[in-house]
Amino acid sequence: MSVKKTSANEPATQPAEDSLGPDTELERDVYGIEVVDDAKTSHQDFLTSLILIGISIYVIITSLGYWQKQKVVFYESAGFVPILITSGLLLMSIRLMRQSLKQDSVKNYIVRIKKGTVETIKSNKVHRALVGLALFWVYVFLMLGKMPFWLASFLTLAAVLVFVRFDKKWQTSLKMIVIAALCVAGIVGLFQFAFSVPMP
Repeated sequence: MSVKKTSANEPATQPAEDSLGPDTELERDVYGIEVVDDAKTSHQDFLTSLILIGISIYVIITSLGYWQKQKVVFYESAGFVPILITSGLLLMSIRLMRQSLKQDSVKNYIVRIKKGTVETIKSNKVHRALVGLALFWVYVFLMLGKMPFWLASFLTLAAVLVFVRFDKKWQTSLKMIVIAALCVAGIVGLFQFAFSVPMP
């Protein structure tokens, strides 16, 4: 067996991944969770904040329209609860954008987003997210107003939870359905009965 000799001045050609042995550990926090470099995912935060800001503004404007049409006190209108929720979402989205802009510029983010578009479209996580968005579209535009709020909310939330956690076990699906029922019961009980806020 022959051994290739290298001189002391010859640069090493060993791949970077080979230099990391099997015992090399990833950086983890005190809870054992892998630490992710924020700079590598900051463009995703930037894009997410843009989308959420747009959605929040749209929902707020639409909810204000409900209030104007109903001609009632603001806190009694059907748009009161959505405005409360989306106002909080808007503030958090703006904060997320400010944090992402500390990592890189808008111009570089646009370039990075374009490069990652193809991989993102092929991602299974994206497909699942699109199905979830489609379910909420059906909920908002086809179910609300045509059936009781609690029923529409329960069916949609149960469908989303079962889809996201689907593992071909009926026990998991049953657990998700129970969680959806408890969530909807809590929301209806809190706002409709405790605060006397009418559901949409």
